[in-house]
Amino acid sequence: MRLTAIGGSVLMVVLGAAVAPASAQEVFTFDASKVAQSLVVPPAATPEFLFQVRRGTAKPAATDERKLGVGLRTGGFGFGIGASLRSWFQSPWGFQVGLSHYGYVGYSSTQFTPAVLYEFAPLQVDAPLSIRPFVGGGLSIIQSSYPGFANFSFADTTDTNVLILGGVEMFFPQVPKLGVSGELEFTPSNNPYAGVGSVGGPGFVALAHWYFK
Repeated sequence: MRLTAIGGSVLMVVLGAAVAPASAQEVFTFDASKVAQSLVVPPAATPEFLFQVRRGTAKPAATDERKLGVGLRTGGFGFGIGASLRSWFQSPWGFQVGLSHYGYVGYSSTQFTPAVLYEFAPLQVDAPLSIRPFVGGGLSIIQSSYPGFANFSFADTTDTNVLILGGVEMFFPQVPKLGVSGELEFTPSNNPYAGVGSVGGPGFVALAHWYFK
């Protein structure tokens, strides 16, 4: 009887030792795949714009949509004010037509400036704006009048000469249709009347164009 009890105790100890490792393994076993999945950072969603570019359906950049603009200009070889039309009909090529009036004591001048433009790649700036430099060349036609000599043949005179210009055009994201420009213009000067200031020469022009398309 006593031997049976001892044998039973030994059997229980053996069974307990056999079962314990399995239980401990179950307690400390975890699913490593789930942990790995939780640590993996999901890939960022690819912007729809990239898919549009690949499919060829993305809209062109805003600067490519600015084809025709009209606006004002001020400055020039003197203090003039007038109107301007600018078109980037086939980037990087464009054309510009300006009309300015200069008023002086005793006589006045009106300048007509058609020119062909060429724009360069935008400048990289750390600011919320786009800056595009350009150069151009064309004609400067200046018609001058001197009311004091109205009865003389030289009361009205017209001077036609070359025009060279260069400048930058700036666009702001808040008003994408508005282009603000500053340019230097030069046309050889001419003195239409003895004793009166000349017309032409270098000058700075400030322009603003509103682009309709």
